[in-house]
Amino acid sequence: SSDIALLPVALYVLWFLSEWAVESPSPAEETIRDRGSRQAIVAVRDTSLMATAVYCWYLDITGNLYWAFGGSVLFLLGLAIRLKSIATLGGNFSMSLTTKNAERWALVTDGIYARIRHPGYVALYLIFLSWPLAARAWPVAIAVGVLAAIALWWRITLEESDLAKRFGSEYEHYQATVPAFFPSFGRPRLVGGKGR
Repeated sequence: SSDIALLPVALYVLWFLSEWAVESPSPAEETIRDRGSRQAIVAVRDTSLMATAVYCWYLDITGNLYWAFGGSVLFLLGLAIRLKSIATLGGNFSMSLTTKNAERWALVTDGIYARIRHPGYVALYLIFLSWPLAARAWPVAIAVGVLAAIALWWRITLEESDLAKRFGSEYEHYQATVPAFFPSFGRPRLVGGKGR
């Protein structure tokens, strides 16, 4: 029934409000080094939502309880990981690659970051895929999976370059010790610093 489709939509609104709540405005003197990567991620988010809606409307696909539930669980997992990564970064979190408070940053290697280098981006990937999967929009899920991988890889490349310049051998050791996308379970391979 069409009521099933409301669950992923309600979850999206929850996620959007949580992202909006943690983003602080950028001071005018701040240098943003995104090189369009943030806009690419926003474009993938919007494509995931709009293409899923159009696909389902055009093909008159009705909801399926199991897929809506599965997509919602995937969404909630992504949201939990995203919020945990933001909480671990604390005041150092920014949606932009920026010089904001750069003089007080230290490399975050504790909490969730002791097990995975990019939990926030992995979380976004799960969130973006959850919508077309919940709606059984298979071509959209494939396209979004590819586009999200490209956009997030671009962003991660820029961020890791920035972190390597800023933290040098400390970040190189972190890269060599902690996996980028698939968390290490069991004992963390690296524990240490706070901040970013």
